[in-house]
Amino acid sequence: MNIFVFMKLRFLLVLTVASLILSGCYVENVSSSKNKILVIASDYLYEHDTLIFSDFAKKENIRIIIKHIDTPSLVGEIQGNKYAHGIDLVMMKSLYNVYNLSRTDIFHSINHIKEKNRALARFMSTEYKYIGIGIDPYVCVSNPDTTAVISTYNDLKNTQFVNTLVEDELIPMLAPLMSKFNKVESYEWMESVFKNELPIKELNTINAQSTPVILTTFENYSSNFKGDSIFSRYSDLSFPNSSSSGTFYNMRTACIIAQAEHFGAVSTFLNFYLLPQNNRRLNDELKTLPINDSGRDILLYRVNSDELMQYYSMFKRILNRLK
Repeated sequence: MNIFVFMKLRFLLVLTVASLILSGCYVENVSSSKNKILVIASDYLYEHDTLIFSDFAKKENIRIIIKHIDTPSLVGEIQGNKYAHGIDLVMMKSLYNVYNLSRTDIFHSINHIKEKNRALARFMSTEYKYIGIGIDPYVCVSNPDTTAVISTYNDLKNTQFVNTLVEDELIPMLAPLMSKFNKVESYEWMESVFKNELPIKELNTINAQSTPVILTTFENYSSNFKGDSIFSRYSDLSFPNSSSSGTFYNMRTACIIAQAEHFGAVSTFLNFYLLPQNNRRLNDELKTLPINDSGRDILLYRVNSDELMQYYSMFKRILNRLK
């Protein structure tokens, strides 16, 4: 073979190999860069709330994107763009919305997360595929100038109160009634309590005499019952049932989307924020309570939330009848 032809072929071979190596490096870098993204859909977090997760983002060198979206829109987007919606993780404010979303079969199994965090299993559900990341108790706040004392939720039968809870917050609060009452008794309890309910618009004119108690969430209390707010005069915070069966609570949750594009980043994120010290800092930002016992000093209702979800539809129907 002509030596010049041989040298030319050898040069082309070396060039081809080099190109393949460079191409392989490029693909790997693109893939690595792609895995450094985590897209979160949430009904209570907004784009600027990425700052809440800055410690995780910095540690793992992962860019977090938050997409604010309500439950119906989220279902439509995922089902309408099965492989192109780009969402990895869903973070919902209320268990009621998780319940509705779980019936659309858009979530991935959480078994690998639950197995690694067995001590927190009571705040996770294999059936409904959610992971609890924060506790939001249902509390009562009173004006210190009144004589109203709310030790249990049953005490609401004896005093007027403003109810700040919207439907997706109210239903998880009512579901524990079914562990004590049957359907008829639950209806009668709700009827006797909500006869004392004042519309939320009354907050503009509330005073110690007309509105001694406000039923709300711990997050709402932490966010709004201070400073110059109209709520500031309501400073006596109580956790009903905390000395007996435990305070009822809602949860901030996280759910993995089926076929999440950045599945590895999702798993890393969840395991990071289930660590006690990280979970405590996260809940300080969210103004809720950590899921780890050492970060709370109140007794929570003992029945697991996923066991109560089967009653959500029934309580929605009861509320519709009471309206």
